Amino acid sequence: MYEISVVPGTGLGLIATSAIPRGTLIFTESPLFLLSLASLADETAPDMVEQLVNGLTEEDQRAYFSLQLRFIGEDMPAYRIFRTNYKMLHAPERPVPHLPEFIGMFLVCARLNHSCSPSACLSWNTTLSQQVVYAIKDIQPGEEITTTYLGSLLAPRDVRQRFLRQLHYFTCLCEACSVPDCSSSDARRFALGTCNDGSAAVHQPPAVQMGYIKRAFSLLREEGLGGLLPQNLYLQALGICAAQGDLARVSAFAVLAIDAMTICHGADSVAVMNIRPYVSHPETHTQVGQSRAWRTRAQDTKQKESPGFEQWLWRRAE
Repeated sequence: MYEISVVPGTGLGLIATSAIPRGTLIFTESPLFLLSLASLADETAPDMVEQLVNGLTEEDQRAYFSLQLRFIGEDMPAYRIFRTNYKMLHAPERPVPHLPEFIGMFLVCARLNHSCSPSACLSWNTTLSQQVVYAIKDIQPGEEITTTYLGSLLAPRDVRQRFLRQLHYFTCLCEACSVPDCSSSDARRFALGTCNDGSAAVHQPPAVQMGYIKRAFSLLREEGLGGLLPQNLYLQALGICAAQGDLARVSAFAVLAIDAMTICHGADSVAVMNIRPYVSHPETHTQVGQSRAWRTRAQDTKQKESPGFEQWLWRRAE
């Protein structure tokens, strides 16, 4: 499905050797070792990493010391490689602002290069205790498989570039960053950011909030970010409908959120399991009961394949 090969201007990366459809599990990987995120601030962190690397097999040590080394500061190569390549264990079921408790070292995941329009999603599967990598776009043979090193892709280009230079010691040359004029892209990403965090329509009536979310999907398509963010938008819409007593659309948005999450994280993700009950029992959502303004019954929901589904789904949006 992929091979580790030279990527011009970047170093080594993962290159697709066959077509990889969107939603495909590309690989899973267990960590060589884990550390608490808090330990990075400990002055003994370099020694801890040195000991962990010394405990690896000879084969894993050879692979480890072949990884890129960009981190500046410490004399210990093992620690500098770790600081260059470690991955945070982001579990999708955790609230977005919360940083993970642990970071890990992964030989294959370390070869995933960054893009501001990534083709794959990297996340921690708490059930498997492994990193999982899913294709969030159709990837053609010969194309690089990329993920993102950013906590948010919705910052303007200069902010993204500054962050990557300061923390990862490189200048991004991805398709999104290479356009001569990024003003249109920056504007779309800013608008998406306000929709994604809910600030675009704060204190607005529910119908206006739904309208912002609906328009965000058009921006996602224009910006080529349709793989990563739909789940957040669907969950926002689900919550608004729940608060208004619209059980039919709670169920429909739960189905769409599950589809989006499955593409990014897999059907066995805890995040998917947490949403699944709302499909058949939307009345169990914690926000149901705040209002009955949009009251519908769960059995009135429509299937996404049915004629007129999109028009029905967004009927509340202004």
